[in-house]
Amino acid sequence: MKLQIFICIILLFSFTVRRTCCSTSSHIPKLLVPCYNGSFTMENKPPLTIPVLVELLRKIEVYDKTTINLRILTKALLHEVIFDGVLQSDGSTSNSQGVPFRARGHEFHKYKLIVDYFVSGDSTLSVNESLTTNELCFLHNMLSVAVDERYRGDEEETCSYKGKKPIPSSNLNLENKIRSQCPLMRGNVNTRRGSISPGHLVYGLSAALQNTQASFSTIIHSINKTKLRLDTKKADSIWVSTIAGDLAEAVLNQANNNLKLGITGSWNDSILPTLYYVVDFITDLTETKMLGGIDGLVLANNVIAWENILMTTRLSQIIDMYYSNRGVSYNSTIRASNRNNVFNAIIKSINLTEQIIGTAYLLKEISAYDTLLSAEGIKDLASKSAEQFQNLADEITKHYDSFEYVDEISPRSNVEIIMILDGSLDFYSSKQLIYSLTEKLQVSTYGSKLGIINGENGRWIAHVTGQIFDLFSDLGKNQNYWPTQLSLHLSFETIIAHYQNTTRNNCTGGQNKPLGRAIVLLSSSARPTDSDTYKYKEALSSIKNAFPEANIIYALSEQIQQHFQDFANTYHNDTIMSFSRDVSTLSSSLGEMIRQIPGQIVSIFCGNSNTGMEDYLTPGTEKFYEIYEEYTRRYKFNIKVIYCISSSIRKSYPKPMSKYNDNTYLRFPSFIDRHPSVDL
Repeated sequence: MKLQIFICIILLFSFTVRRTCCSTSSHIPKLLVPCYNGSFTMENKPPLTIPVLVELLRKIEVYDKTTINLRILTKALLHEVIFDGVLQSDGSTSNSQGVPFRARGHEFHKYKLIVDYFVSGDSTLSVNESLTTNELCFLHNMLSVAVDERYRGDEEETCSYKGKKPIPSSNLNLENKIRSQCPLMRGNVNTRRGSISPGHLVYGLSAALQNTQASFSTIIHSINKTKLRLDTKKADSIWVSTIAGDLAEAVLNQANNNLKLGITGSWNDSILPTLYYVVDFITDLTETKMLGGIDGLVLANNVIAWENILMTTRLSQIIDMYYSNRGVSYNSTIRASNRNNVFNAIIKSINLTEQIIGTAYLLKEISAYDTLLSAEGIKDLASKSAEQFQNLADEITKHYDSFEYVDEISPRSNVEIIMILDGSLDFYSSKQLIYSLTEKLQVSTYGSKLGIINGENGRWIAHVTGQIFDLFSDLGKNQNYWPTQLSLHLSFETIIAHYQNTTRNNCTGGQNKPLGRAIVLLSSSARPTDSDTYKYKEALSSIKNAFPEANIIYALSEQIQQHFQDFANTYHNDTIMSFSRDVSTLSSSLGEMIRQIPGQIVSIFCGNSNTGMEDYLTPGTEKFYEIYEEYTRRYKFNIKVIYCISSSIRKSYPKPMSKYNDNTYLRFPSFIDRHPSVDL
């Protein structure tokens, strides 16, 4: 075998700190004004989770009018999307921009320090070219930290763990002088290994890729030409941007020996997390910031090595892999479920106390703090905060590393799922179910697809898509048109038209995706009329004749299952399961059935005997592909596997064909060098 060796010359740039021409203002940047002028709301948006974050990052990365790398993207996110500490202005009056908001939270101080003196300079990427205004504002809410302490009036429901009465505020910036018992905190996402502040990932990675090298004294002199003399200790931009920066804020804001660190919180909904409430007003280093900061440090300490392996490494890939069970492909020990081991190795290489002291002096030059600490006071509190953080970090990371999940089995292949709803689940419960399934079945640009049909009139509630954000946008538009009954034939006529259009488009558009097909009917009370039954049988026959691989799952209450038994018995790949109003139970049952469906790798309708399919294989996982029995009876096939490898992995070929229920299956394991061509 001839090996071709490509030599990549990698240039590493080192940046020195420089004073920016224009200091970052607390006024809302022009790009983010639509997020605060009343035209954007978080209502009916997707939950704040890693898959949605990855989706939006991926949309920026694949935008065909730009060429970006990790450094360009992280810097653009830091300068254009993240803007920490935004709160409503006193008296709710609009400023010159027409928005009653500005960055007056303490989180803004660290943000200003980083973007002006560590990751400075203009962004060369305009993220608003690839994202809609709603997507941009949603991403801003995901990545930007702010804590709203105002009393909301919903504390009876949202602060169940606290006293019910609002408390007087000593913070004179609060208009009504009353604080909520559970302040609302933006800038968090939910993961299975603890909620995190994802902005810290961007802070850490952008600092690592910018590679600013300067002493604390140099930076202070750059800020205001002060004659203050500090040790010439090097400022580690990664630590300053993450943990050391947050601890320095805690030292300056709290200024006492009993520092509150690692404050916890809770989500409004564990299935559909959209609002995060903290249990205290001291939010300098919450648990979400701590975990996000640790993750940011871990990724930042490895990103240069990963870029050296593969220059086209994407931010979305890194985040997706890190928060998965499989870990980062370049080093599988680097994953969120192994934080304790990885972070303990990193923290040994730094004098954290020195970084906290230096950062505290920088923050003091950026902004005024209520309590004036002496040099000895800063040194003493920095030492105590470093020790307290290390103990707390060890405890928290061990806690989340110990979590075990039983439902993290990947689907056998990607599937196109069409759900028919008749109103048996209300709008909110339906959103919970839909999002839960998108996670279990890995709905994404490169994964499974999902569409929702109004069972009453057969119209699309949400068109088939791999974009979770688009899915929820369509759901929101149809909230006032929620179904109340079921028409089987209208629903399946819509599916027939969709299958036909998809086939037509695939035939003219080149490469097809090897998706399995699943139709899910949800109902607790539907009893089809004779007329509807007759028309449905015709529609069902049309689907099965043209697309016999389509799997129909009837999720029905026990009271009505007998009315659908004949339909399910007619075709062996259709089944009836029990409907449940408990969303978690229903989602688990549906997910378990759908994830067994293999992908389809034949396309017999294009009038071309030579057709192709394209799919993405993840190292360490298996995918299953099927040629349905009806097709093997009619045709002979030769399957040739072509691998397009974009990194240093070995080629892998399918194992021999196997039979199951008279269907022919093709199995792709991870690294098996055999059978590049199979005849049937």
